[in-house]
Amino acid sequence: MADDELRAAAPITVARTGITLDTLAKPLQCNHGLAAWCPRCHRWGHLDLGRLVREGHGARRLQGFKPRCRACGGPGQVQMRPPMPSWGGASWGIIR
Repeated sequence: MADDELRAAAPITVARTGITLDTLAKPLQCNHGLAAWCPRCHRWGHLDLGRLVREGHGARRLQGFKPRCRACGGPGQVQMRPPMPSWGGASWGIIR
């Protein structure tokens, strides 16, 4: 299932005050992203939400979610990333 299909598969409830992003699937549905910071080795990583949802982790709650660093195995700290606009075909890359 493609990421676009996953976004459209389960509609989310939008309240007047905002959206609820409480599981791994909901940021994907709202075009948000997740990144993780490793305080041990000082690295950033972007989580592949589409892959996590396809592998059956979409209902997993974000509260208490602790990804592991690929480089050192340390626990990561999750950061929600809002949708990024695109201007004139420019794309955003990873800042290292």
